[in-house]
Amino acid sequence: MGNPLTSAQFVRLLDDRLRKVYVDSYQELPSMIDQIFGMIKSDKAWEEFYGVGALGDIPAFTGQLEYLSVSPEYYTRIEPKEYAGAIQIERKLLDDDRYDVIKGRQNGLIDSYRRVREKKGAECFGYAFSAAWTYMTNEEGVALCSDSHGSKSGVSTATGFDNAGTSALSKTALAAARLAMVGFRGVLSQPAMLSLLVLGMVLMALPLLWFFAEYVMLAVRHRKSSD
Repeated sequence: MGNPLTSAQFVRLLDDRLRKVYVDSYQELPSMIDQIFGMIKSDKAWEEFYGVGALGDIPAFTGQLEYLSVSPEYYTRIEPKEYAGAIQIERKLLDDDRYDVIKGRQNGLIDSYRRVREKKGAECFGYAFSAAWTYMTNEEGVALCSDSHGSKSGVSTATGFDNAGTSALSKTALAAARLAMVGFRGVLSQPAMLSLLVLGMVLMALPLLWFFAEYVMLAVRHRKSSD
């Protein structure tokens, strides 16, 4: 529909004979952002993050101290984007609306904001294999799910730095992905704390795969040696 909203577009709202007018009859899904992401408040134009690596393993003492080095990690910058929208309504439609629904249409901007917020929050998972970020600049320069994750410490990244599984969803593929993530390594190629978190895994799936994902999770939890 065009702008502004006009009486010609909503002519039935000018008639007293309607029993009921439905407005936003489909409720929005509850927000998932706070359940998935850690939240911080910011009043800055952008936020910057930087990491410092861990010390290597302490060697056996041979009579002289060996000095351990620390490598930097990657730099990340997050710069929010501004979103804005408005609604324009013909004055005659406002005056002649018999059900007082048009006057409250500006409240729909709040629902629109929430919907866009959820969509943008889901982008990092929906485009997890893309390094084209909407708000972020990352020095590493690879996707969230990538077989090219690196380290500035100089260690080999041939093993334990790949989190880009692309197999079709199945109990076998899920079990293999869990094993791969248990072997995920930190900046010094040491076993990462993430490997422990995988044991309490959360599986995210598209709505069309929801029931199949439930079946896969049940199969993994109750798998038998004969499976």
